[in-house]
Amino acid sequence: MKKLLDNFKSDIETEGDDFPKEIATTAKRYLAFMIDYTWVTLFMAGVYPTFLPENWDRMDNSQIAWAMVPVYAVGIGLVLGKEVWRGRSPGKAFLNLYVADIKEGLPPASFKQLILRNLVLVAAPIEVFALLFDERCRRYGDKLAQTVVLEIKKPPKVRRVTHKALAVLLGVTSLWTLYVFNQPMAIKKSDGYKFAIQAVTQYTPLTQEIGAVVDFGFWVDVEYAFDHITYGLTAVGEAGQREVSVIIDTAESPYKIAEITVTDPKKD
Repeated sequence: MKKLLDNFKSDIETEGDDFPKEIATTAKRYLAFMIDYTWVTLFMAGVYPTFLPENWDRMDNSQIAWAMVPVYAVGIGLVLGKEVWRGRSPGKAFLNLYVADIKEGLPPASFKQLILRNLVLVAAPIEVFALLFDERCRRYGDKLAQTVVLEIKKPPKVRRVTHKALAVLLGVTSLWTLYVFNQPMAIKKSDGYKFAIQAVTQYTPLTQEIGAVVDFGFWVDVEYAFDHITYGLTAVGEAGQREVSVIIDTAESPYKIAEITVTDPKKD
């Protein structure tokens, strides 16, 4: 692992005047954007359960949106400052691209230029078409900030695409893991889940088998439908555990229990 990281670091540090540069193609810019969009989206999806309010499924969308303001702020900050490291975002670094200031030597763009050019992404559909029809592959944000995206033409031996691909894969995998492990937090904050576990705790056929329910575990299976929600729970009691399926009728308010099914995992 140390050797891989050292090689990746040396690959980054060998950029500059040692290699020729040319204007980045539209295709590579789109691909870099897709990589950046992926990691920003996964990060936001992974952290949003932390800020999700209790009983969010009973709230108006406007109330949830206000609670999510910190998440939106972080996402906007990541988009605006994604190239703050030497004019390169993760997607651009993978493809040997960087945002350059249009002046002698074509140095990496300044922090002010990077923020200014990315502010224009609020009009993303227009910016997409601007790239297609500009002979230098510059969108309006580039023209406003006086920047251009360049590709450093490194020979294959220096590009080390394998190391970069592994780094991107590791980053995406880590963010995906964050997303997967935080989803139960969002489910458990919902009013529907709380209603389900309350019903299970008081379900006499279950408590007769395993005694008082003391835990429901971390993982929750949930299926949302138009008029009902199905929760798959592992009820842990004083004398054992059972798999429980709870179907909640959501067509009317308040919620109603439509069905509770108890299964002994040892008999499956």
